[in-house]
Amino acid sequence: MRYTRKLPHPQADAGLLIYSPENITEAKEETVDGGIKVTHVYDAEKIGAQVEEGSVKGFRAEYMFDNDGKLKYFDEITDAENNGSAVTYDYRVEITQQNSVDTVENTVKRFIEE
Repeated sequence: MRYTRKLPHPQADAGLLIYSPENITEAKEETVDGGIKVTHVYDAEKIGAQVEEGSVKGFRAEYMFDNDGKLKYFDEITDAENNGSAVTYDYRVEITQQNSVDTVENTVKRFIEE
């Protein structure tokens, strides 16, 4: 299904791209597949991460930029446990068109401890 401004994704009401710097517990940047991957690990409880059944054990957002610094896609990954079994929910948004957003600031460096 294709989502538009008139028909948004159901989780897009509060902002599809999560960014809550005060709740990031770990951040890293790495070169992969001809681009840069930025990972933000969040305090799942503080951002209110939930699953339908079971309990959340972790939440992270992974952003993939090309060599020119343009966002190609991002994943939001929730790790959970349900009845003693590990479950992972992975939600990907691919950027197929860019509108007035020119750049996305890469802020990971301020979260990396020297």
